[in-house]
Amino acid sequence: MKLELELSTREQYIIALSLSVGIVAGLWFGILMIPPRALDVPMRFLDDGAVSASYYPVTNTHLFISAALPLATAYLVRNHARDDGTDELTPDRSDGDGDGRDCAHDLDGSSTREFGPHPLNGGESA
Repeated sequence: MKLELELSTREQYIIALSLSVGIVAGLWFGILMIPPRALDVPMRFLDDGAVSASYYPVTNTHLFISAALPLATAYLVRNHARDDGTDELTPDRSDGDGDGRDCAHDLDGSSTREFGPHPLNGGESA
């Protein structure tokens, strides 16, 4: 049995962003699920009398991944959406007559102008 999915570009972007946020959430929830006693790290004493942890449960890598992964994914998705020729992310709001003005459609499919005269065309109405 073979399952084939036909995902739109928008759905692929949503999945990519969800995965990156899920990875970061899983990273932090994994650390928070560890009992506090397990994170009670041994200390070492330095020569100058200061106290330092022997190891750090949350490393700089955790912080870097938490910030960089969602931002990098959002940036790549945004740039890919700009480069993509299809406008799946923006709805087509024109009424099809080529003037670019929005219109409302009645239930029978006929269009009616509800927005009044266009201010840039000298006030003439459609």
